[in-house]
Amino acid sequence: MRIAQVTPLTEAVPPKLYGGTERVVHWLTEELVALGNDVTLFASGDSQTSAKLDATWPKALRLDGSVRGKSGVPYVRHAGVCLECEGYPDGANSPDMGDIILRPSHVRREVTGYAFSSLLT
Repeated sequence: MRIAQVTPLTEAVPPKLYGGTERVVHWLTEELVALGNDVTLFASGDSQTSAKLDATWPKALRLDGSVRGKSGVPYVRHAGVCLECEGYPDGANSPDMGDIILRPSHVRREVTGYAFSSLLT
C-alpha cells in the first residue's frame, strides 16, 4: 500500500525536543514501513525515518531561526490561525442537509465574515 504521512514543519520527526504529534507520526510511519508499506513522509529535512523522506523545508521551523514573519518576529508553534468556509456544519453526517459534494462543473461561492477582539483591556 502507498501511504503519505504529512507532519507540521514545526518539529522534526521524531522531534528533538517537544512534539507529541510528530512523535506519534514517527512511530506510526516506522511501523507502517516495517509492515511492508511504501510510505513517504512529508516533513522537515532534519527528520530521520526509514520511509522515503520528502523534505518540504530543510530544518524544523522552531529550531531553524531563519524563518521570520512581520517585523522580523520568528514564527513559533501555534502562532497562526487558519480560517475557511464550511459547506454545512457536519453535512457529511447529516443527509437532510443536502449534497455537500463540490463537483467539477459546479461553482461555489462563500462569504464569511470574521470579527476579532481582545479580552485584554
